Amino acid sequence: NVVTVTGSHFTRDLKCAWSVDGGSQQIYDPMHYFNSTALLCRAPRVNATSSTAQLVTSQVDLLWNGRIATAYPLRYGYVANPKITKIIPNFAYMTYDAAEAAATTVHVEVIGTNFLNSDVLKCSFGKESIVPANYINSTRVSCDIPASYIPKAKLLRVTGDLVNYGDEGLLFEFLPFATLNAISPSTIPIKRSQRVTL
Repeated sequence: NVVTVTGSHFTRDLKCAWSVDGGSQQIYDPMHYFNSTALLCRAPRVNATSSTAQLVTSQVDLLWNGRIATAYPLRYGYVANPKITKIIPNFAYMTYDAAEAAATTVHVEVIGTNFLNSDVLKCSFGKESIVPANYINSTRVSCDIPASYIPKAKLLRVTGDLVNYGDEGLLFEFLPFATLNAISPSTIPIKRSQRVTL
């Protein structure tokens, strides 16, 4: 994990010091010194101990000659990558009319693990569409199905931080319009219901 740390009064001889869940410090040399306001630091790996999307917190300080050189540490979080196992429905018809699409909202239910209850919880449909998601619990979210003007299968993924989308997603398919060729019978008596074949 590589993160950019920004601030002020940075020097080239600072080190990045991490404390994960209150544990002992792990100290790394910066991977890159940009300037006096930015460093590139390597964050320690954290092994998942739970199947839920529990946030593991840590803090980062900067050290100079073994002494803390920052007035206040920064907090940093680790979460398990979201994983999708099922989507309901797994398809929608492509959009014909933009006004109609804006007036009607259709949702997809996403089932999986490690969904994070976040203000920036989103679903992505391919690289083109990122839409808000509604958190239900750590294994279930719902999101609006965006308009699509071409028939295409798109990879559906979920993110709780706009950075980590997980390694896996499922394909959501936008189908072409259904085509009506004929109706039989083509007429029926007034005030009478009757089955027809399309």
